[in-house]
Amino acid sequence: MTFTSLVQNQRAALGLVNGVVYVPYSGHFGDCGTYHGWVVGVRINNPSSVTAWATTAIGGGIWGHGGVASDGTNMFVVAGNTFSTGGTWGGGEAIIRLQAGPIFSGNPTDYWAPTNWLALDNGDTDLGGCGAVLIDVPGATPSQLVLALGKDGNPYLLNRNNLGGVIAPVASASVDGVIRGQSAATYRTSQATYFVFRAGSSAVSAHRITATNPPTMVPAWSLSQSGQGSPWVTTTDGTNKAIVWVVGSEGGDQRLHGYNGDTGAVVYAGGGANELMSNTRK
Repeated sequence: MTFTSLVQNQRAALGLVNGVVYVPYSGHFGDCGTYHGWVVGVRINNPSSVTAWATTAIGGGIWGHGGVASDGTNMFVVAGNTFSTGGTWGGGEAIIRLQAGPIFSGNPTDYWAPTNWLALDNGDTDLGGCGAVLIDVPGATPSQLVLALGKDGNPYLLNRNNLGGVIAPVASASVDGVIRGQSAATYRTSQATYFVFRAGSSAVSAHRITATNPPTMVPAWSLSQSGQGSPWVTTTDGTNKAIVWVVGSEGGDQRLHGYNGDTGAVVYAGGGANELMSNTRK
């Protein structure tokens, strides 16, 4: 397969893992031409040495801003909708686990797609609207997880050591709003392990992942906040005083907001006149 720069665009964040820079690609202008989802690996000590993986089907772009996630050894990306598959899965609507290189084994242990992937394709309802999030939940079985959040409004939780192929996920949930064009975050406090994301352009929501067999996702808090900024999290030592930060960018109030990670209570409400940040983008 030939990489065609006319239709390919590097939209998502890069990953640097063990001396290799991983670069994800999707379409240059939305679903344009015969683009593919690509991950290109460039060795920093030998940039002329390049390895690549791409979806076999047309489409399957890696759109989520968070880009390439890694557990320190393997890389995880989430691919969007594909075209003209004839009903044969070709890498789209999926979480893909890549080995160093990147190299894709093709084994079901290294990919997951929902059983309704073809319906998602036909509805342009990308699974890949948000990048993969790696989450460890002590006490859960399985405990090493990967999260995908789709344009269908569903978070999906998978065992990242055995993704399973085209099967039902370990857990799923339904949220009020389309999840796309942003990044999610995860954090752990003394009370629970959470992930937080923006649902649509009017709310910020956090879910708790239960330490059970299998783990489940339970709504923790949700609050109204306009804009399209992605959340990020700070703590004082890894678990204490977790604050979820979100900027009300692109359609919001152009201010920074902070929320208590366990309760969603307002910690910082945007400040005064000097804290206004004009024209911030998502």
